[in-house]
Amino acid sequence: MLKELNITKLAFEAITEVSRKEELTEYYKSLILEAEENVDYGYLDEALIKFNEIIDFFPKIELAKLLKALILIMQKKHHQSNKTIENINIADLDVFEISYFYLIRGCNYFYTRNYQESLKNSKKAIDYNKRFYIAFLIRGFANAELGNHKQAICDFKKALKENFQKDAIKANLAYSYLHNKNTFRAYLIYRRVAKKFNDNWKVQYNAGLSCFRLKKFNQAIIFLNKTEELNPKFSGTYITRGYIFLRQGLKYKTKEDWDKAKNLGENKKVEILMKRYYSKY
Repeated sequence: MLKELNITKLAFEAITEVSRKEELTEYYKSLILEAEENVDYGYLDEALIKFNEIIDFFPKIELAKLLKALILIMQKKHHQSNKTIENINIADLDVFEISYFYLIRGCNYFYTRNYQESLKNSKKAIDYNKRFYIAFLIRGFANAELGNHKQAICDFKKALKENFQKDAIKANLAYSYLHNKNTFRAYLIYRRVAKKFNDNWKVQYNAGLSCFRLKKFNQAIIFLNKTEELNPKFSGTYITRGYIFLRQGLKYKTKEDWDKAKNLGENKKVEILMKRYYSKY
C-alpha cells in the first residue's frame, strides 16, 4: 500500500483563502505571498516563520493555523500539527475551514497509526464537503489499514475524481482489490501502474502477488525479482517466489528462497510449507 500523500495543492488552496481575509493588512498579505513562494520552492521552515507572524498578529484567523498545521504535515511533524489546531474553536470556523480541520486531524491520526480516529475525522471532513476528494483518499487509507477493503475500494474510486496523484490512488485501489479477493481487477491495474512505481518495493511485490494468484508465474517472478532488488530483507518475496519455483519443478531454487525466508525469521511458515508442499513436487 502507498501511504504517501502530496498535500501541496491543499496548502495552495488554503493560502488563497487566507489571502482573501479582509482584516489582513497589505503587509501581512505580502507575507502570505512570500509563504506561498516558500512552499512552492520547498522552503517549509521559512513558510512557517511567515505564518507564525500572521498568527501572532491575527490570532483569530484560524485558517492561518490550519495552514501552519498543513505545512507541519508536509514536514512529517504530525504531533506538532495536531497540537497547532487543538485549541481551535470549531464554532469560529466556516464550512471550508471545518473541512480542513477534520482533514488535517484525519491525516495526522493516520500517520500516527490511530486508524479509527483517522477514519472518524476524514468522514467528518467529507460530511462538510462531499467533493473534498482528498478526504476520501485518507479515509481509504484508514479503511485499508483496518482491513475494510470493500469500503476502501469505494473511497479510492471517489478520490480518483480529482485529477491528482491518480497513479498512486490506482495503486492503492489495486491493493484493496487484491485483499478483497478480486485478484483479476488488481492485476489489470498493477499491470498499468507498476512501471510508474519502479522504485517502490511494495507496489512491485503486490503486482507480483496478483500475477502469482492468477498463475502468471513468469510475470510474477519479474516483479518479485525487482522486489528483492529494492528490499532484500522482505521475507514475503522469498516465500512467494519459492513456491513458484516449486510449481516449476525447480526445487533447489525453492530451497534457496525458503532458506532466505528462514534467515529473516520465517522458520515456522517455511516448516509448514516444506511439510505441506515440498514433497509433492
